[in-house]
Amino acid sequence: MATDSMLAEILNTTRSLSVEEKVQLIRGMTDQVEQDLKGIKKAQNRSLRGIWKGLDITDREIRENRKEMWRN
Repeated sequence: MATDSMLAEILNTTRSLSVEEKVQLIRGMTDQVEQDLKGIKKAQNRSLRGIWKGLDITDREIRENRKEMWRN
């Protein structure tokens, strides 16, 4: 992994490039990043169904908590 100083050095080096060279660099990096992202597994969505199962929260408790939240 690149350090902050390495990234700063890369940025300083790219400042000396022409506009055309910067565009070419960006296009090349974009292609590389897209390929890298394809290799990353996406996290599966977890179902929230039943998340409150077993909790006995009353309407009164909900009202009291809402009042307390809006008071602050």
